[in-house]
Amino acid sequence: MPTAHRTPTIGVTRRQPFDTDADLTIGPIFEDDRPAELRSLHEATAGEVERAWQRGEFTGKLFDVLVTPLGTTGQRLILIGAGLRKDLTADRIRRMAIIGGLAARTRKVPKVAFAGWDRLAAAMSPQTSAGSTTATELVAQTVAEGAVLANFEGGNYKTDDTLRPMVEAIELCPFDDTASVRDAVARGRVLGEATNIARELSNEPGNSLTPTVFADRAVAIARAAGLGVEVLDESRIDALKMGLLLGVARGSHEPPRFVVLRHEPANAVPGVTLGLVGKGITFDTGGISIKPADNMDKMKDDMSGGAAVIAAMSAISRLGAPVRCIGLVPMTENMPGGRAVKPGDVLTSAEGKTVEILNTDAEGRLILGDALWYARQLGATHLVDIATLTGACVVALGKTTSGLFGAPDRWVDEVKQASDRAGDRSWAMPVYDDYREQLRSEIADFTNTGGRAGGAITAALFLMSSPATCRGSTSILPAPPGPRKRSRISRKGRPGQRCGRSFSLPWRLPTGVPSTRTLIVLFLLQGAPPPIVITVEQQPAVTPPVSYGGMLLSAIGLVGVIVVSAFVVGVLIGAVIIWRKKREEALEPPPDPRQRQLRG
Repeated sequence: MPTAHRTPTIGVTRRQPFDTDADLTIGPIFEDDRPAELRSLHEATAGEVERAWQRGEFTGKLFDVLVTPLGTTGQRLILIGAGLRKDLTADRIRRMAIIGGLAARTRKVPKVAFAGWDRLAAAMSPQTSAGSTTATELVAQTVAEGAVLANFEGGNYKTDDTLRPMVEAIELCPFDDTASVRDAVARGRVLGEATNIARELSNEPGNSLTPTVFADRAVAIARAAGLGVEVLDESRIDALKMGLLLGVARGSHEPPRFVVLRHEPANAVPGVTLGLVGKGITFDTGGISIKPADNMDKMKDDMSGGAAVIAAMSAISRLGAPVRCIGLVPMTENMPGGRAVKPGDVLTSAEGKTVEILNTDAEGRLILGDALWYARQLGATHLVDIATLTGACVVALGKTTSGLFGAPDRWVDEVKQASDRAGDRSWAMPVYDDYREQLRSEIADFTNTGGRAGGAITAALFLMSSPATCRGSTSILPAPPGPRKRSRISRKGRPGQRCGRSFSLPWRLPTGVPSTRTLIVLFLLQGAPPPIVITVEQQPAVTPPVSYGGMLLSAIGLVGVIVVSAFVVGVLIGAVIIWRKKREEALEPPPDPRQRQLRG
């Protein structure tokens, strides 16, 4: 079976593309470039670029593509539209690099030169505020990351010869060949490779990636990155009394696993432990509350949150982030077997809380609940969990934006900034205590679902129910797997509709996987959060908040009941009095006529 991804070698050189052994040169062009800035390009292509510009075939609009011969060397040139200078972002540069990499693969070119990308640094300078990272370093890192992301093939189970070959070598030229730029390129390679690892795991069929196999692959990835790793089997899970995870696993013949990854650098920031928790449901049928057959095959992606955590921990270790991190991934299937948990059952969490199961398809929050508890036991001070948890999040935000839920606001802002810098879209959602009322249970501490209204919010509140020892708790809920529709952006890294002239942009990665970069950027590129400054309110207990409006309505209802009851009682008493009077009259003997005569 062909590999799903391969990381090309990426070098930095001051040489011109003519002086390299590249078969294809890829360069960016702004929509508002002046003719004088393109004169050398016109000459190198014998005027072909100028003619295409005059015809309107290529004008530098965002993601437009022009392919033309480059001089008389036999090399080819691909120009990619960068749009307007003022609109340039790192995310756009990354996408442009992906387009270039895909173009090279489509043309079966093994060696590629990315030329002229250093000129993007001038447009990026006002946007660079990431400490000591310069605009040139940011561009180099982003181009390297995009080029690696393009070297991914989602159809690696196909046996025919239709798969595009991978790019083997890339040169950034002419670029400042300094140590800082080379470090930036290496950082981009690691980011791209980590994301591809998560993509590959998320694409695996459920019969290939069982919980046991998932754990084994996590161990291999962790050891290759120098992480500490521990796998808890079902007996260890039972010893820790993780009743929620065991309850979900009961319906499957595949035993559950719980993977713990540790990154403990010697120079770690004191007093801070970042806990990353990812959902690892390797296949989700919905359990007894079974899902419709249509699109159920996409439920193999339900472990993509766990894949994001494993890949992010790998990159964090390889890049030496100066923060103590622990990654936790509970792994199981959700199947409707004979021993499966049923609606109406009550499960007990590792924390000792009881949960009434109203819908067995709300299983992700159950296994994450035990995982979050264990993260706190291991000393996590800041928590981020990633999960394809609810379809309600898709209804609210669509398939291109992840829901962000958490507390306190300062911690949510940290995660949001990391998300923006990583090129992932996320949107902060409300977590008002009023929503907790929907999780009230008549027989247990709370239910596992709050119904359709605000479904994504109540799911997040379930996970935030008792982080008593944490300074910050955040949930990222990407869009869950759904129908694969052809679009400009392909989730699986496969071509969608045409972008520009010849290929598509596979940017929206498998569900939950974009969060891989957010997790890496969160501490690696922004630095550790200021734990002393963060003011964290402990999450309230599951008891719902006092509602004075509800108390008033209850009082009014009680008065109404009393009035109605008094009226009914009065009617009944009156009816009884009338009945008794009539009965007495009926029982009296008729008067004697002789007595009437005597009276007369």
